[in-house]
Amino acid sequence: MNPERKKLRSVLSYMSGFGLLISTGIHIATLRDINIEKDYPFIFILHLMAIASGFLLVAVFRLEKIDPKKFNTVLLKSVWPLVLLVSSVLYTGYCFLDASPHLGTFAESNGGFVMKNRSTVVQIFPDRERFEQAEKISGVMNTRYFSAFWLSIFGVASMFLRASRRIPPSTSKDHSKSPNDNLRAKIESRELIEVPLDELLSFEERMKKTSWRLIKFIFLPKAGALWLLGIVFQNGLLLFAGTFASLILVNYFFYRKQVRDYLTRLQFEEDSCHISVLRGDVLEELRVPLTDLTVEVEERRYKSNILYFLCFKHNNQLIVQQFSEIGFWNQKRVQAVEAGFKHMTAVD
Repeated sequence: MNPERKKLRSVLSYMSGFGLLISTGIHIATLRDINIEKDYPFIFILHLMAIASGFLLVAVFRLEKIDPKKFNTVLLKSVWPLVLLVSSVLYTGYCFLDASPHLGTFAESNGGFVMKNRSTVVQIFPDRERFEQAEKISGVMNTRYFSAFWLSIFGVASMFLRASRRIPPSTSKDHSKSPNDNLRAKIESRELIEVPLDELLSFEERMKKTSWRLIKFIFLPKAGALWLLGIVFQNGLLLFAGTFASLILVNYFFYRKQVRDYLTRLQFEEDSCHISVLRGDVLEELRVPLTDLTVEVEERRYKSNILYFLCFKHNNQLIVQQFSEIGFWNQKRVQAVEAGFKHMTAVD
């Protein structure tokens, strides 16, 4: 690893560890109605450290070019990281809702004691004693919410940093002895192309290689918990938040379409190509005249990534699309198939 990248990772590791330790102590103190921030206001620098940790985490992932799919695979090997992640986010939300009624500006106005939200008076206190008691509770609740937020950020940074260390290093695999290697030459000479049995993936296995599993494990419990809290506390905002969080689950249809087709076999006759493809888990056999068949790799941009699809078209109508990052079909192989068809000897 580059020394500069290693140094950046070390800075983030120490920062998130220190922040996690201190914010845990502060949060536990607030549960005993002790507001450390009142006597030591400089601890609010933890808020800046939490934000900096988020940016540093993004920088580490970008500089080290960590593969999101490999990271997701490592993260999903055990359940507890996701449980902690979802729990910390929900707990932070709970602390905010619990603190909201107590937050405001406390002041003396026209000989009375009031709590304001911006310029609106939201509560009037009959005497100084209750006023000071409410002000103390407000300070404790404010620190409790922010310390829960710091715990979430530092905890996520530490967890993601730890998980990224377990990603196996990329190794260059030698395919020289594979019967399916040199796909371009095989297609140019119209030889049989067949995916090895150990790389035939079911639809469920193909879906697991996408980000859908991570989305499902994070947002489904999150939406359910928000709906449950909304019903229990009769809070419309929580019900709306649960509904909003559940909208990301429609990504299922995007990933389903992405991996629905899985090319298993290409066989050539004099003037046609037999294509065997798994549609979901159902095997379909297609026979297309070579004169009407177009094979090309399409690049499609998704967020900041470029996805590659090997597309088979019959009279310019898409009949099969093979995603390049699933199982046997990596980017080099789909490009080799495209090149093979382009340089295939013309049909007499």
